[in-house]
Amino acid sequence: MDKGTKILIIVNGILIVTLIILYFFIFPNSKSTPNVKIDDKKTISDQNAIEDMIRSTLGEEVSKFAIYVFRPKLEKEPLIFQSKSMRPASMIKMFVLAKTMQDAKDGLLALDELITITP
Repeated sequence: MDKGTKILIIVNGILIVTLIILYFFIFPNSKSTPNVKIDDKKTISDQNAIEDMIRSTLGEEVSKFAIYVFRPKLEKEPLIFQSKSMRPASMIKMFVLAKTMQDAKDGLLALDELITITP
């Protein structure tokens, strides 16, 4: 792995952690309100605030990132900021882990089960 790729992975990790922290500062009650019913104007306003936060956090590097934000308790459609193909790098591990944990929760997979991966 070259130095540029390592730096990109570190920057992506820092960015994600920063966005998560900022999200909970901007929307402090979103996790604790499971039956929230907000109107479309409020959702659009929230999404605009998230987009503004992303732009200000990324600055001149904003064109290098695509970001997906979905709050299932608050909206029906996700916010997709700059939808474009991206190299997953090691970030794909987060999505694989999320799917694995959901399958375990749904009883489709046992966490102590040995899985053989073949080419």
